[in-house]
Amino acid sequence: MSFSSEHSPAHTACVEGKAFEHAFEQYWARLYHHALRKLNDQELAEDLVQECFIVLWNNCEILLKPDELGKYLYGVLRHKILDVFRKDQVRLRYADRFASLPKEFADSADKRIILSELQKVIDDELALMPARMVEIYRLKREQKLSTSEIAQMLGISEQTVKNQSYRAAERLKQCIIAYDSSLLILGISLLIRIRV
Repeated sequence: MSFSSEHSPAHTACVEGKAFEHAFEQYWARLYHHALRKLNDQELAEDLVQECFIVLWNNCEILLKPDELGKYLYGVLRHKILDVFRKDQVRLRYADRFASLPKEFADSADKRIILSELQKVIDDELALMPARMVEIYRLKREQKLSTSEIAQMLGISEQTVKNQSYRAAERLKQCIIAYDSSLLILGISLLIRIRV
């Protein structure tokens, strides 16, 4: 990793005083495990923690305030994780919309193939999920029930519903991202043209 050689005197003092290295050693593992718990993706967790330390490097003056360093790094990581969740929600919304397109979209042969392939990817992943997770996913996504309605209907806590719904969405997102098909790309481009 290369960083610019032009820095403020405070930045130079932080680096020369090994403050950055000390912060890295002290917080890297903690931040990584926190990100891993939230994301369940080792590579993404490592990338986000790396980005946190790049932000710290560029704002090295915070190292002069050791009492605020932990809060600062966890705050940066929290924002990075939220950005990932926001991007994932957009992808999942596109996939959900695409999987439940109106009948007129599915009329042409190639559009039906695209819809069929994407639905198969989603169905295959749903078949691998625990029954309760699938049930919660379907109640949430297909029947549009609220978290509290699902919790009451199934006799479980709202947090369990949230956790299971998130895990199902995360698994579907991963399988859709991993699905590499020109038909899927074509389908998304067709969907975007229809929405415009």
